[in-house]
Amino acid sequence: MALYYNAVRDTLMHFERHQISLAQVLLCLLDDQIFSRFPFLSHDVEKHASQLLSALKFNTRTSPSVSTWANLLIKNTASSDVLTLAQKDSGWHFSAANAQADQILAFQIEEMAMMIRRKTPDLWSLICGLLTKEERFKEKEDEGEVVCEDEDEAEYWVDRISDEALMQIEIGEPRLEGATTFFILNSDNQSDTLSGSDTISIQPLKKKVALTPRQRLRKALILISTMGIFLHSCNTPDKLVKILAHMGTSISPSSIHLAIHSLSRESAIKVYELGQTQLAAFAYDNLDIKFNTLISTTDKPGDGMVHLTTGSLFRLDHGVTREDLRCSDLIWNRNPDNPDATDPRPFNVFDTLDCIADLHSDQTSKTGLSRRGRFNSWCFVRTLLKHGPPTLQPLLSSLDDPESVESIPITKLHQVPIPALDIDPGTVPGNIKVLETYLVQCGLGNELASKFANSHIMDMSDMVSIVHGDLGCFEKAMSSLERRSVEFTPLERLQFVIFVIGLFHTKMAAADAIWRILMSTKDSQEDDSSFLNLIKKLRPSQWGRIWSGPKFRDQHELIGEAGVVLRLDVWRVELEKRGFQSVEEWAQMSPSLGDIQAIANVLAAQYVAGEGIDMWDLRLRTREIRDEQHENVLLMHQYLLLYEELSYSFNAGDIGRVETLISPWDVYGGEGSNYKKERIIEESPIVLVYRNSHANVERNFKIRGLSTAHAQKDMTTTFGILLEYIKEKQLNSIQPSRRAKHEIEDMVVKGMALITQEAKPAQDSDVAGETENGDVEMSTPEVVDPDEDLWDLFSPISAEDLCVEGLL
Repeated sequence: MALYYNAVRDTLMHFERHQISLAQVLLCLLDDQIFSRFPFLSHDVEKHASQLLSALKFNTRTSPSVSTWANLLIKNTASSDVLTLAQKDSGWHFSAANAQADQILAFQIEEMAMMIRRKTPDLWSLICGLLTKEERFKEKEDEGEVVCEDEDEAEYWVDRISDEALMQIEIGEPRLEGATTFFILNSDNQSDTLSGSDTISIQPLKKKVALTPRQRLRKALILISTMGIFLHSCNTPDKLVKILAHMGTSISPSSIHLAIHSLSRESAIKVYELGQTQLAAFAYDNLDIKFNTLISTTDKPGDGMVHLTTGSLFRLDHGVTREDLRCSDLIWNRNPDNPDATDPRPFNVFDTLDCIADLHSDQTSKTGLSRRGRFNSWCFVRTLLKHGPPTLQPLLSSLDDPESVESIPITKLHQVPIPALDIDPGTVPGNIKVLETYLVQCGLGNELASKFANSHIMDMSDMVSIVHGDLGCFEKAMSSLERRSVEFTPLERLQFVIFVIGLFHTKMAAADAIWRILMSTKDSQEDDSSFLNLIKKLRPSQWGRIWSGPKFRDQHELIGEAGVVLRLDVWRVELEKRGFQSVEEWAQMSPSLGDIQAIANVLAAQYVAGEGIDMWDLRLRTREIRDEQHENVLLMHQYLLLYEELSYSFNAGDIGRVETLISPWDVYGGEGSNYKKERIIEESPIVLVYRNSHANVERNFKIRGLSTAHAQKDMTTTFGILLEYIKEKQLNSIQPSRRAKHEIEDMVVKGMALITQEAKPAQDSDVAGETENGDVEMSTPEVVDPDEDLWDLFSPISAEDLCVEGLL
């Protein structure tokens, strides 16, 4: 050893003395012509080449340059091999434009794999190294673990387990790299490990062409798990999921089902945690599903319709505390259904409207318009800038929002979906059961239940909870409260329920109210000014379906579009009165935003019923000077703008404006394999996970052109056609003696009649008194002058506030 060391030292000193480069010596030695002249040295270098490269790789000074060289070598080699496989003479070219059936039928992945192995062995070796395991794990009897000793995936074990056991399976954390242990939860909530006999005999692993790292790392890859959830949410067939799982781009269907179970359990925990805070609002609605695969039998002669209940839990923000909700006893003491109430306060339409009117007092501005009139003026301006001449569109960015009455701060909504219930909320008992089930899921109850030793139920006897739903749920909930009012405990009386109709359902009912007002009879489609004739121009091929059974989206879009075109024509009519030939000619003068707003104030006062126009006076005129169709258009403007204000207040979060809109609206209420009812119920609470998986995949894979919102359609041409029709029929201009076969009702008069009718029973009860002898004496009821008393009571409310049928 000393002799070898001395020889190496003497050689290196000789190189150093004569300034001979060791790298040059090796390069010269590796030259083919010089290589053969020194057999001992050449054979030694050839024998120890791998050791030399390893030494260079692990040396701290040479490692970076060697790694860069190796990386470049592998990249160039793999790229060259891929180019070789991509050549036309490889025999695997496929032209989609010239596809042949024989090519599809004759394709075999085994032949492709053999060709890759034969033509590009380096690439094949690289792929196999990435996709196969080199280590094998043996059974560890001391730890009681069974690990996969074969090279197949542990997911295939799950396919051996029954469906009943699958519902109870939970994946444990692997203790060794590449090892996965499955646990079955028994009745004692303890886990037993699968024994080796429970597994199936697994065939040797086939080499696969895939896109993922070696399979022992697949458990740690969130990508394929996300893809599995995404495919399941897209209703992907199991066959396709299994193919993608074999390719390494997804998890298997069994693993997807395990993930669904885990996510469902996690959602149930979140519901319980949020419910325990008692600072959450419930929202629920009916979900009707028709299973065409169901077969009617004598025992179950159903039509395949399944009625479920879906719900969500919303956290109450904006500084709400539990003390704010600790008012159950106070509300119950004022409930007229409480037989022991000391301060009953039954509903009174006069007191209610008086309270609403005093909530947000409206001061007329210098323009002479009310708050609603100012909104209408803003709507005229926005319509012109958005849909009018292009030269005016740059002013849209300078247009301020309407005045805020009372806006709530914008916060991120914290929502937790509640698992769907196999309960029909369309009945009163169903509603009661829904509410009671939600309390159980949130761990809430009464004082008696919370005193049990092992109970985790939180007492809410003195608390109230906000409950949201549609008009049908509201009706059933009110009936439930009335039915349970005779019970003993607050929980049995459902005393905690404070039902608040959902604003979206209110919007749906408002759209339906406009539909009934404007298209309630067959005569309503015969006039040129009828709403149906406007719809025919906007939807020329769909108006028949919309007339017979419109959906809410149809109603919402058509109300907005018809209102836009009607308001654009109002601009034309007013500008023609001012000496301009068209709106475009006036726009060429580059009017300022202030000039536009000044004209819009005139439009809001003179072209919309309820502000500066007295419909009662117009309809009292003689037929020779009346324009009945123009009167209908004035009311149509009023109703469409009222809907616009309702939609805006919802979207802007202006709860004060919403409260000012309560009295104008009288809404018309209404009742309105793997995909079985049980699967729908289980997967319902993870709907947000499905939605997020879609957004995640679209973002990570750069998928463009997809959106969850409805795209805004280009309606320029359609609006132009309708504008020409309105201009031809002169709907926004007064034409004396023009008759209408259908007269849109003036809801101011109708609302006054309903208020008077509602007030009469209360007046009759007030006039009754007792004499000194205890006899009941009936005094003559005082006559109410509708021109004085009623209008004095509603003096803070404008005439248009009573423009629809009914109040509250």
